[in-house]
Amino acid sequence: MMASHTRYLPLLAGIALIGLTPWSTAFAQVDYDTDDNRLIEIRNLAQLNAMRWDLDGNGGVSAGNQTNYTTAFPSAKQRMGCPSTGCRGYELKADLDFDTDGDGDVDASDSPSFSNWPPIGGTYSGEFKGNNHTISNLRITGANQQYVGLFAQASGEISGVGLLNAIITSTRQTASLTVSSGGRVGALVGSTTNAVRASYATGSITHTTGSNTFMYIGGLVGECASSSSCEIAASWANVDVSTSAAYARAGGLVGWLGTTLTASYATGAMNVSAGSGAGSSLVGNAATSATITASYATGAMSGLGLSSYHNPIIGISSDRRNVPSNTYWDTETTGRGHNSLSN
Repeated sequence: MMASHTRYLPLLAGIALIGLTPWSTAFAQVDYDTDDNRLIEIRNLAQLNAMRWDLDGNGGVSAGNQTNYTTAFPSAKQRMGCPSTGCRGYELKADLDFDTDGDGDVDASDSPSFSNWPPIGGTYSGEFKGNNHTISNLRITGANQQYVGLFAQASGEISGVGLLNAIITSTRQTASLTVSSGGRVGALVGSTTNAVRASYATGSITHTTGSNTFMYIGGLVGECASSSSCEIAASWANVDVSTSAAYARAGGLVGWLGTTLTASYATGAMNVSAGSGAGSSLVGNAATSATITASYATGAMSGLGLSSYHNPIIGISSDRRNVPSNTYWDTETTGRGHNSLSN
């Protein structure tokens, strides 16, 4: 009989310990907005990836993706811990690196593996605040889609984030040559209608095919749309941009500028090889009402097609009148002399 009772002692002890565990600890819920600024906090790649299932940034998940989202944000408090006014976006609380094992390659050995990042699709409409953190080794390979970048499209403000060693290749092709069906590629965002502030990128962007394709390509932003709220400020890129698209509009910082560029610069090399392509060390093309203030470019320019379609500040000659007197380029590093704006 003694041996029989002894068998149950560990089980009884376990039950006793469970009984002593505080209810709040055993069933703890996690606050993902610890500073109550209405921004859900991202601390790892899985949580960055989960943003694609909550494009308005309110913590409500799109149909069919609840399991994926809660895996990244387990045991969340009601409203993700945001105040009663609700969540309004996401913010980085740590530096992130897609090369998780540190072997110099972004591949299947990394965990989680994002060796080919799918751009956060649709239109992300929440705020994204980087808090001066970085995201390293982003890889987007062979993206045959219209909008390409960490974010495909955005209508919410993006600020304070740095992309380090981002490498992107695009293969966008369209059957007809139209601006609306062409591609938009930028390391940070393919197309945005809102502000990009205090952000930067390093790496390379290559568009490899699409001889009949209209492309807006920028080292940081593919397209800053002609929207009153769209502006790029206090941002920079050291991204080498290369494209063979026949009708590329490529800039070291932004492909298309619809409104305002302020206190920003680009240093990456620019290569536009197709005859009708337009390239610039800073802005590929711009609206006639766009303004550029206190900005500069130093990136080398090569392989450009029609000489009248490129200069160090804005690629298309008809928009050179928008270049103000306090915007500069390095005549030696860009390979373009002082008369480049009047060619």
